[in-house]
Amino acid sequence: MSLKNSNKVRFSFSVDKELRINSWNGELEKIYGKSFSEVQGTPYYEIIPRLTKDSKDAIILALKRGKPVILDGYHVTCLCGEVKGSIRVTPLRDTSGKVNGANILI
Repeated sequence: MSLKNSNKVRFSFSVDKELRINSWNGELEKIYGKSFSEVQGTPYYEIIPRLTKDSKDAIILALKRGKPVILDGYHVTCLCGEVKGSIRVTPLRDTSGKVNGANILI
């Protein structure tokens, strides 16, 4: 499956600053075979292979920098096979502006 020609977000999830899943969309439920209640609070990398940029976890990079990290042409393996597409990791902030998690769009 390739998302190369699509600007539509297919999969999304979010994590807290400890990388624990705190949202998980229906498409991810389908391709990983796990409901949100099954993955909630689990470190994302126990379900989805780590998303890396230059050998570093892209989510940790976004959390530390406070800026989005974009991975173009990235490959993610799931139950449906390999998914290739762009991934955007966007830091989430609390009401005081402090980074407290990240949203990941695939």
